[in-house]
Amino acid sequence: MSKLRDALKLSYCRYYSAKKKLPIIACKRPELNHYEGQTYSKFDSVKLASQGWLHAKSKNDYFIIYGNANKKEEKEVYRKTFEEIGLHSELVEVMSQLGYSLPTAIQAKSFLPIIQGHNTAVTAETGCGKTLAYLLPILQHILEWKPHVQEDFNSPLAVVITPSRELALQIGEVAQSISQNLNINISTLVGGKTKQKMLNPPIEYCDMLITTLGAYSKLVTTNIYKIHNVHHIVLDEADSLLDDSFIDKLSYLMKKFSVRKAQKPAELLKLVQADINQQKPVMIFSNKTATCDFVSMFLNENNVECINVNGQMAVPLKLGKFEMFRSGKINVLSCTDIASRGLDTTRARHIINYDFPLYTAEYLHRTGRTGRLGSSTDCRVTNFVAWPREIQLVQKIEAAVRKNAPLPNVNANIRRLIEDRIAKTSAAGLQ
Repeated sequence: MSKLRDALKLSYCRYYSAKKKLPIIACKRPELNHYEGQTYSKFDSVKLASQGWLHAKSKNDYFIIYGNANKKEEKEVYRKTFEEIGLHSELVEVMSQLGYSLPTAIQAKSFLPIIQGHNTAVTAETGCGKTLAYLLPILQHILEWKPHVQEDFNSPLAVVITPSRELALQIGEVAQSISQNLNINISTLVGGKTKQKMLNPPIEYCDMLITTLGAYSKLVTTNIYKIHNVHHIVLDEADSLLDDSFIDKLSYLMKKFSVRKAQKPAELLKLVQADINQQKPVMIFSNKTATCDFVSMFLNENNVECINVNGQMAVPLKLGKFEMFRSGKINVLSCTDIASRGLDTTRARHIINYDFPLYTAEYLHRTGRTGRLGSSTDCRVTNFVAWPREIQLVQKIEAAVRKNAPLPNVNANIRRLIEDRIAKTSAAGLQ
């Protein structure tokens, strides 16, 4: 009787345990069920439901694996709207038309880092909306930048690289559906007819290019697609692109970019905001007019009042804008090297070389804005350094300072600079 009672108790305990917690592996033979938290001794062999399936008698045996058997019911959490994460109204309207009322968790989480220019890794389960997580902030940047960037053939502002044609075409369709009424040009480039494209290259205005790695690498190497305007590079399915099949080709391609450039806008904003808080006038130098315009637009978009001056402006407009800085009406000036000579001011207390100058002579002219008679004594210079050529020039400057020696080849640099400008003037005249 005692043995029967114990057996009943054991049977009840097993039944109660099964009712309380569902098995993760439910077998036809319940004694082989596996429960959450169940462990096995390292000295004992684990009994498998499929152990004897090679035997004919195992026919119709089965087991079921429940991935979420004991998953706790998640409480509903507050989800931000597209407006609250900072999406522009044009894109909010598009998302509404496409049937999206709220961003997914990964879309809300990744939006700000990408908008702020940070290198961002996005990882989430399939179906969580990772594609829109990077497309939305990048398309918003394109909407902001496009009016201020000189349009050029085959010169995208953003490039999405994928390991397969199918994925490239799929992403291209998504991007097209969002941008079709936003004056944003989306192009999709896949392999298969690369040689034909090299012989008869496409000529198109392209704001975002979605492409496979092989096709894009070949057309960049042959200068059919230009990279000077690229502000965003996306590696979709990065784990595949970084495996042995693609890594060499990807590494070769990425060396053509300075991926650290993506950090420059956010770092620039920090520096300029600090100057504004201390009421320090700042001049920001860029090598190209397009970059100069972008810097001004970017700062104004982030509530920093900034004017820009470049060599392509009419002289009265250029002088009028510079006078606003010199008189103290505006404390932030974005400019090209046109402002490093001929335009006189002693107000500048901080020089930022957003683009490092091409020649030592240009570096001296820019930094000389803080060393004029009557300039403040607490001035400083900040340089953004990204490219190998820039690093070499910085090393020369650092070595000269350490040795208390003159900067090397300044006169040769000035001569080369003059010759370069004469050549450019002649070329312009021949056109």
